[in-house]
Amino acid sequence: MKLKIAVHKSCKNKENQPARNWQNIEESLDWLLGWVEHGYGWCSTHFHDRHRRADNAAGSSMVVIDIDGDTTLARFWATDTARIWCAATYTSSSHSEQEHRFRALFPLGKELTHPMEHKGAYWLIVNRLLAELELEKLADNCGQKCERLWYGNTNTIIQRNPEFEPVPAFLLD
Repeated sequence: MKLKIAVHKSCKNKENQPARNWQNIEESLDWLLGWVEHGYGWCSTHFHDRHRRADNAAGSSMVVIDIDGDTTLARFWATDTARIWCAATYTSSSHSEQEHRFRALFPLGKELTHPMEHKGAYWLIVNRLLAELELEKLADNCGQKCERLWYGNTNTIIQRNPEFEPVPAFLLD
């Protein structure tokens, strides 16, 4: 499965937030996780004119959930939503045993063409997770924006789910 992503080598380990010259690519999850391990930034969309702006977002094939101390990795992976649909998690640079901070990657069963579709897919996944984790809300809902810049982390801890299934297309219609 190829993921529709944009990448940029000039933002490494949260050093920079470039707006221009993003490279639109389609790559595998393994490739993306290698990119993350090298500390490089990425987005879960392509950009018209290679310029990272909301109105330049050109579809998406993956939702990213930002967990900022809301739960632990173990509790997250114990949910049906994570076990079935989440392809991988990776810890952010501010992750600690006291406060788990990580990104959860949810590939989609169809490519979304509009940022509002991405937002709907995001809330479908988040609402399921909130119910399973018995949480009222997440601390940060930045993942609802497909143009969100996700930083890599050279010290990340990655957990892969080799048995994940993409979020079913019929749920995204």
